[in-house]
Amino acid sequence: LIGMAEDCGVCLALPAETTLACSHSFCNTCIQHHIETAISMASFPVSCLECTSALDRDLVLKILADNEKLRASFEKMEQTAQAMQDPNIRYCSVPACSALLRCDEAAFRRGKVTCHVCTATTCLRCRGPAHSGRCRFPSSVHVRSCPHCGVNIFRGPEDGCNAMQCSVCRGHFCWLCLTPIDSVNGIAHFTALTGCTMFGRERWSSSRQRSIELAAPIIFPVAAAGVMLAGVGLALVLPVVMAADDWKSRGNSTRATRVAAASGTAVGGLAVVSPIVVVGAGLLVTRLAVFSYVQMPLRMGRRLVKRVFRPSDQSGTPAAPAAAAAANSSQSQPTEAAAPRPAAALGPGVQDSAL
Repeated sequence: LIGMAEDCGVCLALPAETTLACSHSFCNTCIQHHIETAISMASFPVSCLECTSALDRDLVLKILADNEKLRASFEKMEQTAQAMQDPNIRYCSVPACSALLRCDEAAFRRGKVTCHVCTATTCLRCRGPAHSGRCRFPSSVHVRSCPHCGVNIFRGPEDGCNAMQCSVCRGHFCWLCLTPIDSVNGIAHFTALTGCTMFGRERWSSSRQRSIELAAPIIFPVAAAGVMLAGVGLALVLPVVMAADDWKSRGNSTRATRVAAASGTAVGGLAVVSPIVVVGAGLLVTRLAVFSYVQMPLRMGRRLVKRVFRPSDQSGTPAAPAAAAAANSSQSQPTEAAAPRPAAALGPGVQDSAL
């Protein structure tokens, strides 16, 4: 940390008192507000105010030296994040306890572990209370495990879109299929007919996906014609609307002035706005053509090849992410259906993380 005399990079009012390891400089007041906000939102690690670099732990503890409550919350979040990286750690399934439990080989063989605090028994597969028989995934419980770090994440049935970010490891994934997605280009996952939609409550069925794939080449000519007609219509209507608005705004001017101004606006709209609209419509039509005549045939071809040469892969279930597979490899009976704990049993630092 190096003292600096330049202005704070956030408020631009106070001198920058601290330079972070990423070379961004801020005043201590802005840094303190940022840290307090991040902790209140259970966001860990606490990142820089301008980039994704994590703040130095000593700096965070120094800023929180006079706030014991937030300092304790930060240390608890830090402990939780470190524990969730350990495949041998589980939370107690009792909501009022949620103690961290370290599991040995004997516990994994039994498939359950007993809490040393409240003596309750927790299932190591579904992380809920110990039970007999197979683990079940209750459809009414909106809790799922992050495919990156395995921590349980809760969200309400109507809370935001399906592009999620884990509050512990900051990884991005699809809520519907738990597929890791890119934080920048993640929208492609929801527009590529994977069966997942941005705001849908469940994945599309296989029959619905196949129907769209088969219908796309037939529907494309109609859709392309509609897009082009709409583009041409907007290209002609927008200049007229702009000219009419200009005419009304010059109500106190002479008629000749209003006519000249409105005519100039209309000509300018035809020269600038109309080409932009037409080009945009053309790009959209091109995208539809690629989707209908390139992406869809390739998708169906790949599926056919897999069905012919690798019939055992056609289980209808998405492949488990590498991180989740690695975490599950240490658990006995990996074929059991995974079920999350109830929302109330989530450990500290775990919250809903919609983008």
